[in-house]
Amino acid sequence: MFETLKTQFKMARMTSNAYVSMIETKLGMNEKAEAPIQALLGLFVVAILAGALIPTAINTLTASRNASWTTSELAMYGIISIMVLVGVVMLLIRIATD
Repeated sequence: MFETLKTQFKMARMTSNAYVSMIETKLGMNEKAEAPIQALLGLFVVAILAGALIPTAINTLTASRNASWTTSELAMYGIISIMVLVGVVMLLIRIATD
């Protein structure tokens, strides 16, 4: 009488374990709950460097002599300078997390 119930319970448990293991492998979950110390330290260093260097870089870019530039050159200079700053920060983050 209880054999079918036991079998169904075992099948349900095996199915749930299979789903959990599939999710863990796809997400790269860590069963030990250890924090990736190297990545966290690297991100901390990147945050410190970005906080120190980005304001200086923005001031340097805005202080350039651009009196003879056209309006389109000024607009592109503003966009390109911001893109370069974002690219540098993304590079630092990539280096820190590798």
